Amino acid sequence: MRYTVEHQIPGRVRVCLRGRIPAADACALSALIEAWDGVRGCVIYPRTGSIAITHEETGEAAGGKMGVRILKQLDRLTLTEVVAQRPSESHLQAQAYRFEPTLWEQIVGLLVRRVVVRLLLPLPLRFIYQVFCALSFLREAFRSLVRGRLDVPVLDAAAIASSLVQGKADEAGSTMFLLTVGEMMENHARDRTQLELIHSLLEVPERVWLLAPRSKESGGEGRGAQTAARSKSEETLVEAATLRPGDLIIVRTGSPIPVDGVVQSGLALVNQNSLTGEPLPIERSAEDTVFAGTVVEEGELVIEVSA
Repeated sequence: MRYTVEHQIPGRVRVCLRGRIPAADACALSALIEAWDGVRGCVIYPRTGSIAITHEETGEAAGGKMGVRILKQLDRLTLTEVVAQRPSESHLQAQAYRFEPTLWEQIVGLLVRRVVVRLLLPLPLRFIYQVFCALSFLREAFRSLVRGRLDVPVLDAAAIASSLVQGKADEAGSTMFLLTVGEMMENHARDRTQLELIHSLLEVPERVWLLAPRSKESGGEGRGAQTAARSKSEETLVEAATLRPGDLIIVRTGSPIPVDGVVQSGLALVNQNSLTGEPLPIERSAEDTVFAGTVVEEGELVIEVSA
């Protein structure tokens, strides 16, 4: 891989590639680099084509040896490896790796266009331009009316049409400007929420400790006692994707919970901030429900997989 080193300090190195990095390649590069020994984290900036890598710099790695080793691994990295690592599903390409304008870029662009229209276009052309812009609002209102709904798009279109009928092109433009900004902010908030959800799901571990499944003869009562009596030799490390409802898994301190399920035994403090926004961990014990993406901060839980 061809690159130039922008700067290098103990524990961190930043390199710059030639040109922008496509979204799929950014995801692939991040996954490949973070899997290297000694790498603590990798942040990719697709627009500038740069990669910032933080790494260990203690013990044998002292004196910049780890940084040199990482640069050598970058030298050996080939396009074939990157292509092989590309995500097969588009929803795994995080929003941060997409070349879409940011919220502020969109608002500034809209504001500049509005100022240019008001200053440079004479009133007749400005009126025609505002009618053209209003078509999308009128079209959305027409769809709602066809479905028999009197909703917000209908009211928005009524306000815009009323201004245009009265010949007030600037007022119609102001209304459409505010509505468009509001829609941009709503989309931005939705995308951020979706991104947080994606990240919380991506943090779910791929391998989990599976306990011996309960037999069909055993009833619901006494499952906690049976689970508590299991020895560690009955634990098996399996792929999380192979779990099925009814399986029993064990999650210990510091580990994310990989599934939705019900606690069968144990006691732990679970951090649910990624899902509920709660700042403090909550206590979970037998018969309580737990969710994938949350983290056991302290304690140990035996969980029956529900989904």
